[in-house]
Amino acid sequence: MNKHLKNSFITSRFSLILLLISISNICFSQSSLTAVNQESYDNYTNSYNYTYWNNNWKTSISENRSFTNYTSSYSLNIDYKNLSINSLLVNEHSLSKKQGFSQLNSSIFPTNYKGDINYAILQNGAIVYDKSDTPTNTGRKDSQLAEFGNWSNRRFVSTNFNGKPSIDTYYTGIDFTNWHNRFKITFHVKPTVNITNGQLQLSIDIPAEYNQYYKSGQLHAYAINNKGFVVKGGVLAESVAINGNNITVTTTQQDLLTNTAYEVSIVFCAITENIATKYKEAFRDEQEISITASQTLPSVKKISNISYNQDEGMHYIDIPKYTMGYGSCDTTDKLQSINLTLENSSSKEQSVKLCFRQIPPGNIVGFNSIICNSNGDPSGLPLQVSKNWHDTTSQFYSGSWIKEYTEIIIPANTTMNLVYKKTGAKWGETYTASSHQLSVVGAGFPRGAWLEAALGSFGESITHSPDYEYGNTIGADVRPFLVTNEAYGGNSEKCGWTGNVGGIDILVYEDETGSRNYHSQVKTDFKAYSPNLTETSISAISEDKKLKFDYTFHINRSDDFTRIYYKINVEALENTAFNRFDIFQLGGDFYNYFNSQSVVYGNDSGMIGQFTPTNNGSNDYTTSEIALNGDNPWLWAGDGLYKEGAKNKKEIDTNNGMIIRNYSATFGGIENNTPYVMERSSSKGYSEKKDINPTSYCLVTPPQVTSFTKGDKIALLVEVVVFPKQVVDYYGPNENFLNALTTYGNSYELLYRESLGNKIRATSSTNTIHTSYPLTVETSNNTGLVTLTGGKGYVPIVFSGLSSVTNPVLWKYYRGEWKVVDQSVHGKDFWQTNYNPETKLFNLVYNVNQDIKNDETALIKYYLGETPP
Repeated sequence: MNKHLKNSFITSRFSLILLLISISNICFSQSSLTAVNQESYDNYTNSYNYTYWNNNWKTSISENRSFTNYTSSYSLNIDYKNLSINSLLVNEHSLSKKQGFSQLNSSIFPTNYKGDINYAILQNGAIVYDKSDTPTNTGRKDSQLAEFGNWSNRRFVSTNFNGKPSIDTYYTGIDFTNWHNRFKITFHVKPTVNITNGQLQLSIDIPAEYNQYYKSGQLHAYAINNKGFVVKGGVLAESVAINGNNITVTTTQQDLLTNTAYEVSIVFCAITENIATKYKEAFRDEQEISITASQTLPSVKKISNISYNQDEGMHYIDIPKYTMGYGSCDTTDKLQSINLTLENSSSKEQSVKLCFRQIPPGNIVGFNSIICNSNGDPSGLPLQVSKNWHDTTSQFYSGSWIKEYTEIIIPANTTMNLVYKKTGAKWGETYTASSHQLSVVGAGFPRGAWLEAALGSFGESITHSPDYEYGNTIGADVRPFLVTNEAYGGNSEKCGWTGNVGGIDILVYEDETGSRNYHSQVKTDFKAYSPNLTETSISAISEDKKLKFDYTFHINRSDDFTRIYYKINVEALENTAFNRFDIFQLGGDFYNYFNSQSVVYGNDSGMIGQFTPTNNGSNDYTTSEIALNGDNPWLWAGDGLYKEGAKNKKEIDTNNGMIIRNYSATFGGIENNTPYVMERSSSKGYSEKKDINPTSYCLVTPPQVTSFTKGDKIALLVEVVVFPKQVVDYYGPNENFLNALTTYGNSYELLYRESLGNKIRATSSTNTIHTSYPLTVETSNNTGLVTLTGGKGYVPIVFSGLSSVTNPVLWKYYRGEWKVVDQSVHGKDFWQTNYNPETKLFNLVYNVNQDIKNDETALIKYYLGETPP
């Protein structure tokens, strides 16, 4: 070859190689994201996950009891008595979170595709113990509801065997682990005697209606109308056998040792369309990625304990624990901050499931966890919080632990940088509000749901048992805030637990025969976990399916006393006669630690009437209906005693009250917007055990109204407050409240102050205002202007409809000048961001301090935006 041509050829070839390398680098170089992306918000918008019992356990039913796992992708109903599949459906409808939340079983399961679940322990290759004909028990601790929330739910069911093996009952059974698009069924065994050459076997009959079958490697797809489930054995399954619609997994033969846990799983992924072409990719979008984590506060350290659970598709990040106010007032300002780098180096988008785990936990009774963008701004993508601190009974999910879940969608060849922040008692300058799912596995009644909300990190402020499993009431423990009980001879300390002066009940319905109809199909939606304003919603239906029940409760960041706001809605689905209907009950029939000695009721004009409680223990009403007329009616259940009076330990006497902020109703199609109250005395439940006859105060239907007509509705907004009884009890920093407590003390005047003072008037010349709690300002071009008149303490304001929440600035106009509102301690730690799945926009929540000198009425203007007008 000519030398010149040869050199030209070599040069051209080299240039081509460089070009190919350049193209390759362009195609496969890592992109970088510094904020939660829209794909992650869209995933949150389109995903939901609920678990509930179909019937209330307090109701006798003829059919078998069952529980449901209902998600945006599938519906699974388990026959609890037979431990079998009542129905397994793929959800092809595109319901929003709001629509999914309100769905009833009749709509969720229009048809039933049945299957079965079987389990066995083998020895020397042969079955020696298998599923009993009565595989489950009805004891309160035989089902363990460990987790539920936006992302994950887990329920463990103890099981019985033919042959009666020596096993730990509370650690042996079937566990259901559910995410919005996949679930795992696991057989657990913990022997109490060695089983030589043992094996675990789990077998599931997939409903016969899924009659289309596809296979690729370890993946098995079962479909109907090109949608269905992709199934595989878990990582501990040595063998997977397929026989028609039956899948059976078996572990490796080994000696099963005493007090050692063993398991085997079958994993399902729901495919809602085109399963024939998609099933091979079913689990590929949740493969392990590279995660690095480094803590910057309160000390600098590398987070090295990061693991991946293949059966769950879950990355676990074990984080250090710190004292952040719980039992330690000097640490209330502490904040934990961890920088996260999530690297997807694959050529496909990855769905990254994250769990921030703390075992043992710190500050468990109250804390605030947030996923922030890399610049420190709260992102608005929620972290589900599930936790437990109960270990009286050793069970599979008992003990002390915190698990916080979220899911992030990371594009191909992309690195995402985020920040995880956690605080305990405070968020910025004042105390946080949090609402979490608290497992009661290890105590009480773990088959039911339990919700715990807290101000700061000093113990529970209010707990709820929405399916009545724990405490036989909905609102159970209610506790005052920032108090000690030294004046009563007790030993409670600052920044620690306070005494219980609960409870509360909601929507108490007895039919015309006097039979109590409890709430069933109870779903919980944590719309906002923390830190400025919580929002926890419950959807239910009466056991007789005649009345739809919905209620939401809020607590907000504050520094004075316990406030709980309830929004309650009732709708009659058909004509319904009743013997008793309490819309709301301050106190409770069964759970009532609070003993009022004086009752005063009134409105904006002041006191209207008063009476002395009738503590006759009649388990009936002790007054006729009392009309609560006028604006902003209220009731003070005062001069309160803890049982017969606080004496020791954490016990404390308080004054409780309620303020009706809004009420509307139709009965028989006729509007009647006057609320009525009746007193009721109880001598059963906790009252009977303590030999007292406390009273409760029930918001009821009008006199002579004993039925609903189909379409009748009730809407109630009520504020519940818990006051210290004397000034010496309170150690908080709010000077106006301290002065009011000094002035009014053990008097209804303190409730009247709150009723008038927190009746906020809001106006705006530029923005639409919604004055129902919480006060909401609709933004325009990401700006909002509002003038507030009134308010006591920290008042929540929601600025809604923002397309961007990067570096938000809130201004305050007072005494003739604009100033930036800055309540931060560590920077960007005083506002809350929520992504709204209905609007697909953001909400910002601030708690503005409306307290001014001498407890006067505040008139303050606020502006959200770069430059105030």
